[in-house]
Amino acid sequence: MSAAGRPMWVLFICTANICRSAYAEVLARHLLEAPGGLGGRDAVQLASAGTHGFTGREMDPPMAEEARLRGADPGSFRSRPLTMSMVEQADVVLTAESMHRQFVLDERPELFRKIYTLGQLARTLDAVPADQPAAPGSTGRSGRPEESGRSTATQLLRGLRTSFHAPSAEDDLPDPFGRGREAASVTAAAIEGLLHRVLPRLTGVPTRTADFGAAADPERMQAP
Repeated sequence: MSAAGRPMWVLFICTANICRSAYAEVLARHLLEAPGGLGGRDAVQLASAGTHGFTGREMDPPMAEEARLRGADPGSFRSRPLTMSMVEQADVVLTAESMHRQFVLDERPELFRKIYTLGQLARTLDAVPADQPAAPGSTGRSGRPEESGRSTATQLLRGLRTSFHAPSAEDDLPDPFGRGREAASVTAAAIEGLLHRVLPRLTGVPTRTADFGAAADPERMQAP
């Protein structure tokens, strides 16, 4: 790991890295960077990969269209297969489904404290007061609270140990691949809603109102 002060690295994972994790990476970057967005782009480095992914594939067209509808640009995205080196280097690993989380844990069980499904982390964070984003008393070497993206995530994950919510099938994001535009729309909205709940807590930047479309309806997450 790099020295404290570097941006926090968030790694999104799904199966092929062309739908869910690809969309999460592209939309998260847009939410952090766009004028009037969530802010915090300097605090976070975003990446994604697939447990059974290929190298160099574009985002699946229906999900790419969902990204464009929200103002994000998926044009430069290319897929890549997951390696355990990526997992080791990441500060936070967010998977689309519990099976992806288990795939990683089967290889690196000792890293369980930083590996969540996206929905699981959102539920866990919801249980932590917004005005307590980090573990009490966490300070940098200077004696002052650490302010880097990486330290914000580290402090937060430490503080979640007492509020941990186990992964649930209800947290899993439905795979829209090959299921048409409606399935893509449902999954895209679900991911967007979860990112709005998670990103401000990871970056330490308070949520600002942003016009990026409606938040996800939890009841639609499991729609066929």
